[in-house]
Amino acid sequence: GPRGIGIITGVGIEEPEDYSAARFRARTGIERPFLLYVGRISPAKGCLQILDFHTAMRTAWPDCPDLVFVGKAEIGLDGRPGVHALGFVQDERDKFDALAAALALVNPSPMESL
Repeated sequence: GPRGIGIITGVGIEEPEDYSAARFRARTGIERPFLLYVGRISPAKGCLQILDFHTAMRTAWPDCPDLVFVGKAEIGLDGRPGVHALGFVQDERDKFDALAAALALVNPSPMESL
């Protein structure tokens, strides 16, 4: 459109009626505070950068929050201290349980789209 006029688009989500941080912690055994990434775990999504930042943060602040990944991994995540890879979840309630338990959701992709 003309200069200064734009289009705003939104996407709705349907949250489950029942979600629980306690259920997430019981199911996964993750008790420490954590940051959460949800999506395809790929270099193209900025996941290598978030892993590097998390490693640097752990060096500077050993008690920093863990990092939890939910999604299909295209990179290796095993053996990294404070990093948990939960794999792909099909149940939306499990995803919302993770969101309820997280300190914050991280999205390291600089070119993320809907």
